[in-house]
Amino acid sequence: MAKRKFSGLEITLMVMFVVVGIVAVALIAVLATGEPGVVKDQTNPDPNLERFVPVCPNIPVGERVDCYPEAGASQQSCELRGCCWSPMDVTNVPWCIFPTNHGYTVVSETSPDSTTLVAQLKRMDAPTLYGAHIVDLTFTAQMQTENRLRFKITDTNRARFEVPHEHVNSLTSTPNGPLKYSLELVHNPFGIRVRRAADNKVLFDTTMAPLVFEDQFLQLSAKLASDNIYGLGEHVHQNFRHDVNWRTWPIFTRDAFPNGGTHNLYGHYPFFMCLEDNTGKSFGVFLMNSNAMDVILQPAPAVTYRTIGGVLDFYIMLGDTPEAIVQEFTELVGRPTIPPYWSFGFQLSRWDYGSLDEVKRTVERNRAIGIPYDTQYTDIDYMEDKKDFTYDLVKYKDLPLFADYMHQEGQKYILIYDPAIAITKRINGSYESLDRGTLAEAWITEADGKTPLVGEVWPGETVFPDYTKQSCINWWVDEIQRFYQEVKHDAIWIDMNEVASFVRGSNKGCAANKLNYPPYTPKILDDLMYSKTLCMDAKQAWGNHYDVHSLYGYSMVLATDQAVKKVFGSKRSFMLTRSSFPGVGKYSGHWLGDNGANWNDIKWAIPGMLEFNLFGVPYPMQLEHPHTVPADGAVGVEVEGHQAFWTCDDKPFILALTTVPPHTDSLGVSTKTKAGLIGADICGFFDDSSEELCRRWMQVGAFYPFSRNHNAQGYLPQDPAAYGPNSLLVESSKRYLNIRYTLLPYLYTLFYRSHVYGDTVVRPVMHEFYSDPATWSVDRQFLWGAHLLITPVLDAGVDTVSAYIPDAVWYNYETEEKMTARKEQVNMYLPADKIGLHIRGGGILPTQRPAVTTTLSRRAPMGLIIALDDNNQASGELFWDDGESRDTVSSGAYIHYKFSVVYGVLTMQVQHNGYVDPNNLVFENITVLGVSGPPTAVTIFEGDTSVTVPQSGIQYDSIKKVLYIRGLSLQLGKSYTVTWDAVIPDFERFDCYPEPGSDEAKCLSRGCLWETSNVAGVPWCYFPPDYGYTAEPVTETPSGLTLKITRNAKYPMARPTSKDIDTLQVEITYLSSHSLRFKIYDPANKRFEVPVPLTLPSTPNTDPATRMYEVRVTQQPFGIQVVRKSTGTVIWDSSAPGFTFSDMFIQVSTRLPSQYIYGFGESEHTSFKQDLNWHTWGMFSKDQPPGYKMNCYGVHPFYMGLEMSNHAHGVLLLNSNAMGGPFSSGISPGYVTLQPTPALTYRTIGGILDFYMVMGPTPELVVQEYTEIIGRPVLPAYWSLGFQLCRYGYVNDQEISDLYRDMRAAGIPYDVQYADIDYMERQLDFTLGAEFQGLPALVDRMRAEGMRFIFILDPAISGNETDPYPAFQRGVADDVFIKWPAHLSNEIVWGKVWPDRPGVIVDESLDWDTQVEIYRAYAAFPDFFRNRTATWWHREISDFYTNTMKFDGIWIDMNEPASFVHGTVGEKCLGDPIYDNPPYMPPLESRERGLTHKTLCMNSEQFLPDGTSVKHYDVHNLYGWSHTKPTYDAVLDVTGNRGISYLLDTGWETLAASWSRLCTSIIERLEELNAYLVPVNTPLILLDEAALLNMLSLSPSLSVSLSLSLSLCLSLPGMLEFSLFGISYTGADICGFFNSAEYEMCLRWMQLGAFYPYSRNHNGKNNQRQDPVAWDEAFATASRDVLNTRYTLLPYLYTLMYQAHAEGSTVVRPLLHEFVNDKVTWDIHTQFLWGPALLISPALNMGETVVSAYIPNARWYDYHTTKALDVRSQFLSIPTPLDKINLHIRGGYILPTQKPENNTFYSRKNPLGLIAALGDDGAARGSLFWDDGEGIDTVKNGKYLLTSFSVYKGALTSTVDYKGLNAADRLTLGHVKVWGAGSIPITKVSIMYAGAAGVPLTFTHDVVTELEYPHTVPADGACCGTGWRDTKAFWTCDTRTISSRVLTTVVALHTTDSLDDSTKT
Repeated sequence: MAKRKFSGLEITLMVMFVVVGIVAVALIAVLATGEPGVVKDQTNPDPNLERFVPVCPNIPVGERVDCYPEAGASQQSCELRGCCWSPMDVTNVPWCIFPTNHGYTVVSETSPDSTTLVAQLKRMDAPTLYGAHIVDLTFTAQMQTENRLRFKITDTNRARFEVPHEHVNSLTSTPNGPLKYSLELVHNPFGIRVRRAADNKVLFDTTMAPLVFEDQFLQLSAKLASDNIYGLGEHVHQNFRHDVNWRTWPIFTRDAFPNGGTHNLYGHYPFFMCLEDNTGKSFGVFLMNSNAMDVILQPAPAVTYRTIGGVLDFYIMLGDTPEAIVQEFTELVGRPTIPPYWSFGFQLSRWDYGSLDEVKRTVERNRAIGIPYDTQYTDIDYMEDKKDFTYDLVKYKDLPLFADYMHQEGQKYILIYDPAIAITKRINGSYESLDRGTLAEAWITEADGKTPLVGEVWPGETVFPDYTKQSCINWWVDEIQRFYQEVKHDAIWIDMNEVASFVRGSNKGCAANKLNYPPYTPKILDDLMYSKTLCMDAKQAWGNHYDVHSLYGYSMVLATDQAVKKVFGSKRSFMLTRSSFPGVGKYSGHWLGDNGANWNDIKWAIPGMLEFNLFGVPYPMQLEHPHTVPADGAVGVEVEGHQAFWTCDDKPFILALTTVPPHTDSLGVSTKTKAGLIGADICGFFDDSSEELCRRWMQVGAFYPFSRNHNAQGYLPQDPAAYGPNSLLVESSKRYLNIRYTLLPYLYTLFYRSHVYGDTVVRPVMHEFYSDPATWSVDRQFLWGAHLLITPVLDAGVDTVSAYIPDAVWYNYETEEKMTARKEQVNMYLPADKIGLHIRGGGILPTQRPAVTTTLSRRAPMGLIIALDDNNQASGELFWDDGESRDTVSSGAYIHYKFSVVYGVLTMQVQHNGYVDPNNLVFENITVLGVSGPPTAVTIFEGDTSVTVPQSGIQYDSIKKVLYIRGLSLQLGKSYTVTWDAVIPDFERFDCYPEPGSDEAKCLSRGCLWETSNVAGVPWCYFPPDYGYTAEPVTETPSGLTLKITRNAKYPMARPTSKDIDTLQVEITYLSSHSLRFKIYDPANKRFEVPVPLTLPSTPNTDPATRMYEVRVTQQPFGIQVVRKSTGTVIWDSSAPGFTFSDMFIQVSTRLPSQYIYGFGESEHTSFKQDLNWHTWGMFSKDQPPGYKMNCYGVHPFYMGLEMSNHAHGVLLLNSNAMGGPFSSGISPGYVTLQPTPALTYRTIGGILDFYMVMGPTPELVVQEYTEIIGRPVLPAYWSLGFQLCRYGYVNDQEISDLYRDMRAAGIPYDVQYADIDYMERQLDFTLGAEFQGLPALVDRMRAEGMRFIFILDPAISGNETDPYPAFQRGVADDVFIKWPAHLSNEIVWGKVWPDRPGVIVDESLDWDTQVEIYRAYAAFPDFFRNRTATWWHREISDFYTNTMKFDGIWIDMNEPASFVHGTVGEKCLGDPIYDNPPYMPPLESRERGLTHKTLCMNSEQFLPDGTSVKHYDVHNLYGWSHTKPTYDAVLDVTGNRGISYLLDTGWETLAASWSRLCTSIIERLEELNAYLVPVNTPLILLDEAALLNMLSLSPSLSVSLSLSLSLCLSLPGMLEFSLFGISYTGADICGFFNSAEYEMCLRWMQLGAFYPYSRNHNGKNNQRQDPVAWDEAFATASRDVLNTRYTLLPYLYTLMYQAHAEGSTVVRPLLHEFVNDKVTWDIHTQFLWGPALLISPALNMGETVVSAYIPNARWYDYHTTKALDVRSQFLSIPTPLDKINLHIRGGYILPTQKPENNTFYSRKNPLGLIAALGDDGAARGSLFWDDGEGIDTVKNGKYLLTSFSVYKGALTSTVDYKGLNAADRLTLGHVKVWGAGSIPITKVSIMYAGAAGVPLTFTHDVVTELEYPHTVPADGACCGTGWRDTKAFWTCDTRTISSRVLTTVVALHTTDSLDDSTKT
C-alpha cells in the first residue's frame, strides 16, 4: 500500500498545532504548579542607597567578584545595589563588581582560650543585594589541630540552620603543638588571611571582596595560593584539574544526567584541594553547608561561595602532600569503610532483565565462559509495580531462592531499594509497608507539618520517608528486616535519594514563598529549587527541606546502615548510595552517574573516580543513563539536549520532534541510576555498546575499585558472554579480570589503608609525583595506590596512546620488562586486546591465584610481585582478614604484613596477627622484577631455621632480568626472610685504589682491574679475584686451627714504601662455645700489639658439640669463614679478594650476612643501623667536633651484625693504629668501608689483625659476651645518676652560687655542679683563679646540703711559668713528660693547649691561630703509660683536694691528646716523616695535614709499664685510655668513695646551635669519648678520649653537642652505639654545647636528657645560659616535672646499672634488643628503652607535637595515664605537647621507684615504691639493687641488697636474693601500684610475712587504670604511717623492714571471684 503524501497546507497546520500544544502545556504547567512570574520592583530602592557612595576598586580583572550574579545586569541595576559598573569586552567577566566600602567591620575581638578567636562583626551602611541583610555577625575561629582551622560566621542574634553531621560533631580535638598555619584577622573591612606558618605564604585570603550575609544569600570570596584546584562536586568534570577561567559550579543534590555539562548532580561536595607548588604542599577547603550554592572559580586564582542559607562554616586543612589533605579531610568527615572482599569481584547488572529466568540465563552464560564474576544485581523490575519491599510474584516468583542459587557457586546477590513509598495498594491487598510507615508518622510533610507530602516516582504517587526522624528510621530498619526474611540478599543498593520526584514539588505544586522561590537561585539545573524534587517548605525533623534537601541521601545512608547492622549482624555487607554528602564514605559506596555508551563517558569516568577518592569515597562507580517512563502517558527523558519520547508500552523510539535546552526540566523524568563504589557503569548504561567500546571499557573497568557492567532497559545485552564465548571481548575481559583477581589482596590492602589512614585507593598520578608539574593535569591515567599505573585506551579506533611515564622505574605488568622511559610522554602501543599496566619500582604487591569467584580465589595460594627500584629496594604490605566480618580492624581480627627488600633480602614481617585463615593459605610464588643476575641460591629463614630452595624452584630470565621463586609453602601469618645472592656485579668490587687520584694507569700498575660504573660509590679500580694470599695446609687442634699463608706474588707491591709481608701466621682459637679469636701477624718480625688486658677464658673450648660456630678456611684466595651451625648462615667470609698485609698498610674485607650492621665509632652516624651504600668511616682519635664522616674523640672498632634468622653476632678488631676503609677499624689510624654487597673492608696502617667474635645469639647476649672479654661497665655512684649542671664560661664563683640558689628555689632536682677550665688561673691545672677564690667555700656548703662537685683537668701542663708551678717542676723531676727518642733529642715534645703564658692579657678579637702563637704557653704531655706518671698525677690531685678544694669527681679532657699546634711548637717533627705522613693516609679529617694535625708528632716516644719503648704512632689512640686508670685510682684514694671521673673533651670548636643537630647529640659526644673500647671495674671518669679496653668503667659524655635538632636526634644513635660498646653511663650535653640554644629545642632536649643515663646540661663560652632556670616559669616547671619523673625511676635505673656491671647487659637499649624477631625494630633509632621495660619516644624535631612511635608486640601502659595501649606491632601517632615526653611501661615488669627530692641525698631516704605493670597473663617481675650509693666495690664486698619481685595470680611476692646491706641504708616499702589489675572490684589487700599473716592494707582501685596501695612490713602486724604523698617519712613502723626482716613477702589481692582466675585478680 502506497504511503499518503501531505500537502503544504496540511504540514503548516500540523506544525502550528504542535506549537499551540506546547504553549498550552506550558500554561497548564504554570497554573498547576502555581509558579508565579517574578518581577523585581526597582521603584523602591534600598534607603541606604541615597547616602551611599561606592568606592570603586582598581583591581586585576581576575580578582573581580560579581555583585549581580543573576541574569540581566545593567548599569542601572548594578548601581541600585551600590555596586560599581565596569564593562569589559568579554562577557564571562563580571561587569558589576563590589565597592571596597561594602561588607562588615570588626567591632570587638576576644580569645576565650589559646585556640579560639571570637570577633563581633557589624555590617557597613551599604545597600542590600537581596534584602534581609543581617547586621550583627559572630566570627569564631577554632585552631582545632595543628593542621586544621575552622572558622564560622553566623547571625549573632538568631540561630540558623547548621548541618548536624554525625562524625564532625563528634570530634573533640585541640592542637598538640605549633600550628602549621597562622590566622590574620583584618578589621576594616572584615576579612581573614590564612598563611602557612613555615614560609608565611598566604593560602586563603578573603580580603579580595566583601562578605555578604543576608538571610538567603551568603557570599564569601577568597584568593588562593595557586590555580591547581581539584574537587568540588558532584558534577561531570571533564578534567581532574579545574579550569579557573570563570567557571561556576552549582552544588545541590539533583536527579540529573551526567552528560558533560556544568549542572549539579547527585552529591553535595563543597570541598576542594589546592596544590600550592612542586614541593607538594597543599591545603583543602571544606564549607560545611548543605544549602543550594554556587562555587565560582576565577583566574586570580580565587574561589567565591554563594549559598542561600545556613551559616558559613569553613574548615581549612594543611598538609605537606596532596595525599595528606585527603587524610586530613577524612579524619574530619569520617574515614571510609572497608567493603567486604567479595564486593571487589566483577559484578553484573541491568535495568529490566524482564524475568528471573532471564537473570539466570545471564548468570549461566557468563559462568559458562569462565569469566571471574562474583555478584549479580536486580533492579526495580524485580518488584511488584516498582514498590519497595515487594517482588513480582509472576516474573520473579522464585526470587526468594535466588540468593541460594548464587551462593551455591560462591556468588552474591544484591537488590535495590528506593526511598519513595507508593500510596496505592498492592495487587492482592493492602500495602503493609505503607500502612506501617503511616502509623509511625514516617513521612516528610507539607509546610503544615502534618500532611504527608505526595510526589511521584517509579510506582506512581508516593510519600517520602523522613530519615531524619527516629520513628522513620525504626520503620525503615524494620521493613528491611521483614523483607530480608522473604528474599535473602547480600547487600543493599539505595537509589533516587536526592530526593527525586517526577513532579515538581508535590502533586499539589508548591506555595509561592521565599523557600520555594528564594530571592537568589543558584545556577542549578532548571533554575528552579523544587525541580524534580520536593517543595522546599516541606518539613523534616532536621528542618525545612530547603536546608536539608542535600542531606536526604546522607540521612538515608545513616538509617540504612542501622538496617544493615540488624540484617547482616556480624557480616560486613555493604551499601551503595546514589546521593551523597561528605562523610558518606564511612558507611557506603557511591556511583558517579548515568553514563552513556560513548567514548566521552569512558574518559570522564576517570576524573570522577579521582574526585571521589578526594572526597573520601574510594569505592564509587559511574552511573547509568535514563530509564523508561514510570507512569501512564508519554513522558520524556533528557538525552544530551534532546527530548526522547516513549510509547506507553515501554518500547522506546525517538521522534526527534522537539529540541529541549540541556538545562530545562524534563517533566516527570528520572535518571534511574545504580550504585557503585568507585567506577563507571562498564560499557555504558544508556545506548547499545559497540564491541570495541565495551571491550575497551571492560579493560579499564577491571581496574575500577567497583567493577560492574550495567545497562538500561531496552538496549542490547552487554554482559561479556553476550558478545560470544570466543569473542576478543571475552578473551580480553577474562585476561584483565584475572589480573584484577590476582591483585585483589593489593587492592584490599589499599582499602585498609584508606580506612585506617585515609589514603586514596584510586590515586591521581599527581599525588605520587607532585614535584613534576607534568603530572598535575594527568587524568587519562590513574594509579592503584602508589605502585600500579593504569593506562587505558579511551578513544575509538586507536591502538597507540599518548601516556605520561612519571619519574620512577616502571615494569610492564604483563611482559615483566623494565621500561626505558621515565619522566616523559610516550606513545604506548596498546592493540585491541591490551591495556597499559605498569608496576612502579619500589613496590611489593601481594597477589593470589585467581579463580572465577573470590570465594574460590580466597582459598588459593598467595604470592608476591616485587619490583625493584633504582636502589634495588622495594616495600609493601598486606592486610588480610576473613573478608566479611564487621569491625575486624578495631577488634584486631586480621593479619598485617610489612614487606621489604634490601639488596637481595626479602623480609616478610608480620606486624599484627589476630586472624587464622581456615584455608591454611601459603605464599607459593615470588616474582622479583629487575634482578641483575641469576642467584646461586635462595634461602628462606623462619626464626632459627633455614631452608634452601631447590634449584627446580628457581628460574631466572636473563633477558627480562626477572627472578621466579616457585613452589614455596610460606604460611600466611608467619614471618619469613627470603634471601637470594643475586648481587649487582658492581657491588662485588673491592677497592684496589682507596687513595685519592685513582686513574686507569695507577690502577693497572697495581695489577688491578679498571672499569667505570654509573653506580655512585662503586670503585672503578678493583681487585682481581685471586689477589691476596694463599693458604697452606691447616694444622687442626681440639682448640683451634693454625696455618701459614703466602702472598700471591704475581701481583706487584701496591705501595713501595710499605713493604708487603710475604708470609703470615694465622691462629684461630675457639675461646668458648660462643666466642672465638683469629689473629694474623708476621711470624718473623714482632709488630706492635695493643697492650690492653682482656678477660679471656683460662682454657679454650675443645668440645665441638658445644660450639655455636664452625670455622672454615678457603685456600685461594685465603679467607676465614665463620658459620652459625644452627642456621648455616655464613656470618664472616674474608675470602674476598684484596687481602693486603704490608708494613704500614693492612686491608682485609669480609662479606656480611645482611645489611644490618651496628657500631663502629667514634663518628657521627645519622642512624643506629649503618648505611652500607659505600660509606667510609675514618678512625683516629682527634680533638674534632662531631660531624658527618669526621673522625672524633674515640676509636671503637666493634660492630654487631644481625642475621636474617634474627640471630646476632659481634666482631672486634683489636688494633690501635689509625684505620679506615669501606669499612675499616682498629686503633692505628684507619677506617672502615661498608658496601652493599653486603661487605665490610678494614684498613689500618700498623699493628696486626687480631679479631674477636662473639656469637650471641641475641643482641643483648652479644653485648654481654663482648663486655665479658673487654671488661664490664663500672657501677656509677648513685648521685651521678642525678641531674647535673655545667658551663664553660662561668665568670666567677658567685655566678655558680646564684645558679645553685635559683635551682633550689625552683625545686628542680639537681645533684652535681661542675666547674670548667675557667675556675683555673690561666687554665693551669691544679690552680684557682682570682675570681673563684670563694669556690672552695661554696663547694663545702653545697656538699653539706647533699650536692656533689666535679672539676676539670686537662693532661697538658704549662712549661712557661715564671713563678713556681709544682705540677710542672715535679713532673720534670720525675721525668713524666713525653719526649723525643734519645737518638733524636732529649727534649720534651712541646705542644700548646689551653694554658696561657704568665702575665699576658688575651685579646680574643684576634684570630685563633694568632692567639695560640702569642698567648698560649708551651705545654708538656704526661706519658700516662708509665708508673712514675701515675704516682706524680696522684700526688698532684691529692694536694689539690687537701690544700685547695674538695671534689667528688674529676672530668678529664683534651686527651686525644689534643694540641693547638700540629705535631709540636714550630710544627717541625723530628725523625722519619713517614710516620707523620704514612704511605697510605686514611680518610681522616684534614687528611692532607697528616696524622700530626691537632696532636703530637708520631715519632714521639712513650714507654709501656714494662719499660718497652713505643712510638706515639702506635699508641696515639690509647692516650685517653692510659689517662683514665691513674685518674680513677686517684679519685678513689683521695675521696674515699666511688666518685666519678668523666672522660670527655669540652670540644671548644664543636657544634653549632639549631634544630638541625638536636638529633645528633648522643652520637656526637657519646662518641666524644675517645674511648677505644674497654670498660673496667673502676670508677667513672668523664673523659674525652675514652680508652680502648676496660673503658666501660668510664662515663662517655657527648658533651660537646651542637644546640641543634639534628644533635638531639643523633644523640640517640650515639647512645645506642655506646650501649653496644659496653658503655652504659652515657649522655649528650643537654641543649648543646655550641651556640645559643633555642627555647623549644632546649625544652625538648631537657625532656630527652632526663632519660640519658648521664644527664647534664652544659654549654659553651659566650653563649646565653640554657640551664632550666634561665628561661621562664613554664620551662622550669616542665624541667622539674620531667626530672621528677627521672628521680622517681632512679631505683630502676640504678638496678639496670648494677645489671650492666654484673652481667654486661645494656641500660639504654635499642628496641631490637628486646624485639629482635620484629624486623621493624631493626631500623628504629628515634626511640629507646631503659632496660627491658621503659620505652622512651621523644619529640626530636622542631614543631613536632605528634610523635609517630613504634609500639612493639607487648602490652604497654602510658606512664602518664597508666592506661594500657590498644595497639601493638605498629606505629602510633601520639600527641606530644611541648610539656610532654612519651613514656610507656611494658606489661610483665615491675619497676622500683622512689619519691623525688631536690637531690638524691634526700630522695634515697624515702620509702621504696613499686609499679607492677601486668602482662597479658596477669603476671609481672622485676628486681631492685640497693647499696650505700657511693662505697667502693660494694658488689665485690657484698655490701648490697638484691631483691626480686613477682606478681602471679593476684599475689605480689618479694624475695630477698642477697642481703648484705648496712642497717643505715635499709629501705622500707611504702607504695605499690598495680597497672592492669582489671575492672572487677578488689575487696581486700593484705600482706603476709614471717610471723604474721594476712595483715590488711589500705588501698584504692581504679577499675579503668590501676590498683594502688601503700604498705610496709609492719612490726608484729601493726601497720603504721601515712602515704608518701603526704609526708617524706612513709611507713616507718620499725627497723624490721622489707630489706632486713624477711626473705619473702607476699601481698595478696582479693576479688569477689576466685583467685584461680588470673584475669580477675
